[in-house]
Amino acid sequence: MQSRWIRFLEGVARRARLLALVVALGEAEGAAADLPGPEKIANGGFEQGFEGWTRWGNNAALITLDRQQAHGGAAAARISHGHNALYVTSEFAPGEAYELCFYYRLEGRGAAGQLSLGYLRAGGTLNSAGREVVRLSGTDRAAVADWREYRRVFLPPVRAASVQVAFSAGAGSVLWVDDLSLRAVARPPGIEAPPDPWAGLERRTERPLFRELLGDQAGGYTVTSWTHDLIPKGSGGGETGETAALLPEPELRAVLAETGSSRLGFMNLPGWLDRRTPLRTAEFHREQFARYGVRYDVWTEGGASIAAGIKQGAEVLNPSARALGRRPSVSWVDPAYVAAQERALRELGRQLRGEPFVGVYYGKDEPILHLPEGPQERWGGYGRRMAREVMQGFGGGRWRAPEPQEREFLEDPARALRWLAYNRWANEQFIQTRTRLGAALREGDPGARYSPANYWFMSGFVPYDYARLGAISDLVDLDPYASSAERSRGRGVYNHGFGAKFMADLTEKPVRIVAQAFDYAGYAMTPDDLREWVSQALRCGASAITYYTLDRPRTTRPERWRMMLHLARTVGEMPRLQLPARPDTAVLYTVYTHMSQGADTTGDQLYAAHVLLGERAGSWFKFVSDTQLERGERTLADYKVVYLPLARYITAATSRGLEEYVRAGGVLVCGDFGAFAADPSGTDTTAVRERLLGVRGTGRKEAREMIWGTTGRKLPLFEMKLWEVSAPGLAAAMEVLDPAATVLATYPDGAPAAVERTLGRGRVITFAANPFAPQVAVEASDWPEVFRKLQQARGCAVDLPIWRFLLPAPPEAPAVSP
Repeated sequence: MQSRWIRFLEGVARRARLLALVVALGEAEGAAADLPGPEKIANGGFEQGFEGWTRWGNNAALITLDRQQAHGGAAAARISHGHNALYVTSEFAPGEAYELCFYYRLEGRGAAGQLSLGYLRAGGTLNSAGREVVRLSGTDRAAVADWREYRRVFLPPVRAASVQVAFSAGAGSVLWVDDLSLRAVARPPGIEAPPDPWAGLERRTERPLFRELLGDQAGGYTVTSWTHDLIPKGSGGGETGETAALLPEPELRAVLAETGSSRLGFMNLPGWLDRRTPLRTAEFHREQFARYGVRYDVWTEGGASIAAGIKQGAEVLNPSARALGRRPSVSWVDPAYVAAQERALRELGRQLRGEPFVGVYYGKDEPILHLPEGPQERWGGYGRRMAREVMQGFGGGRWRAPEPQEREFLEDPARALRWLAYNRWANEQFIQTRTRLGAALREGDPGARYSPANYWFMSGFVPYDYARLGAISDLVDLDPYASSAERSRGRGVYNHGFGAKFMADLTEKPVRIVAQAFDYAGYAMTPDDLREWVSQALRCGASAITYYTLDRPRTTRPERWRMMLHLARTVGEMPRLQLPARPDTAVLYTVYTHMSQGADTTGDQLYAAHVLLGERAGSWFKFVSDTQLERGERTLADYKVVYLPLARYITAATSRGLEEYVRAGGVLVCGDFGAFAADPSGTDTTAVRERLLGVRGTGRKEAREMIWGTTGRKLPLFEMKLWEVSAPGLAAAMEVLDPAATVLATYPDGAPAAVERTLGRGRVITFAANPFAPQVAVEASDWPEVFRKLQQARGCAVDLPIWRFLLPAPPEAPAVSP
């Protein structure tokens, strides 16, 4: 899972929510005091070289002093893109405001850089008090090479004791920085400190139930772990068990007895069948299975697969990064890579065929289909073939494959449609090639249980058609870590449950949640966090759990290790949870809309629907995709209410199905006022919006709240960003076309903000500002009660006890005699 750390260091700018109030470049937020405090950055002008600064990363040597391009004084810092960053750390005084100022210039193809402010608690690690990421860029080609000023006044987060100020250059870019200053200033009126970014993760299931929700059937639940706790720290190979260093045999034997008796298996095959010790043999694993019933999973696709694919002729997608020492990247659908992996799976299946201790063959970890770097004319054979197929087969001859690092693409108003065309192609290719890999594996082992991938779900997901992927999977893996997602406020609180519900509903296959069991993204997790997250996953339909344990809790966090063993034993022995038999509500996952958002999508609106309808209202709903409706695999007639959290791009078939559903008596709740904007080809479909919703947009609306009906409830509109537009709720001005429509909510100026109309025998409710924001999980508001009442008014069940399921705490540890 090395890619997680790379994405965390280099890709978080796309998903990170600013934790302090950011102002426009070159403008201060509030007036600084006439007499600011002393300078806190001693060498902000680099006149003493890099004294006081740290040059970090494998490519730290690409950070140099430039004595020809200084803004002021004799030198500036020059940062060329690579695995690197330049940073300095400074302490804060509690409650004080600070002004941060520096000058920067950019050159290069993408001409972008990044400022990261990593806040630390007293005695805490980086980002333990929050993180803020600011993209640095120019407005045009001419101006980007000129020196620009960044200046702002801010309050640090409430628990921050210090800050790491870090700079890095974007792909293909060079960033110069000079004259950095950080000073305490007078606190401007109205400015507030950002809240504790991790407070939401302290939430716990209220009025918990356990035995009351268990049935009579055997549970069949399984729990496994990655192998970090089986090897010495610092020895490498902790993810698959292939390492040169081993724990002493008596210690390792004791660990495997302890975990086996707790029904905890590991993903340590095939590495642990190399016969280097008696414990790394098939005979020992057969004994473990016979004694404890635990199975061990098989790692099938890693660095060796990439090397084999390149040897077979797969295109290296990142030659410039490769030149900087980074690992080579290939496409998981490159025919050469697929052919090499087919051979490896046949051989692996033959090796393990018939062994009773074999659990699941685990496919590609977090399979994002990366694009080649640079412009298309520099792409290789795979990239050029892909580009032709995207344009001709999915872009209607109009939409080219994305070029994410190129300025031309970043400024293209049609980039959403280009992403949509590419992702449709990628989806087809991924499903076809994973089908081939599963067939190859079963040639070697006809009884193999295959999980084609562990889907990245930490702060979003790749917008695949997961229902089709479910059809070729025996088990579906995903990793919805909480603290990674919580970098966007509220998004991580229920992420383990959201991921389980989303995937179980769409695939209708057993789902395994890779649970966060390590400190991550600055958050120091507690043992009870793990109990909460595993409970969420199970009550939302998960059938299996895997722990990811990068920080080796067996030796570093013994209380967490004790919780892991307790939960494994409890889950492995408990009967099946009695999930509600029939959902009365549907939430529509609009695949094409989410494909238009990029290589991945935050899924924020779907997550917020899960929170409002499930965790808060207590209704039992089902995620349904628009592609399932098109293929006839689902029917909306099964549901009393259908929610549409986000639906910019909708096919004619789905629009027609939604209208027929309403006219037949269904209730449609549309939270996205931009829904039905176009079909996947880009053809305008706003006429469908007007006919179905009975409203028309008349422009943006400046508003931060709406007022609900006669109750006078003030409902906050939370900041959200979609398709490069940011605003509270993405509020719009709404013209009501249906004279018989009822206004449910208004903006403070009295303009309509939510309306309900009759269409045929059914009803349509439309919000002019989107209520489905992750912040509803943590911010105090009446939104949960509004949706609870909406559900009740339509005859949907609320307050179902399944949402109160919580695994029991472990017994108290025995007291140690003095």
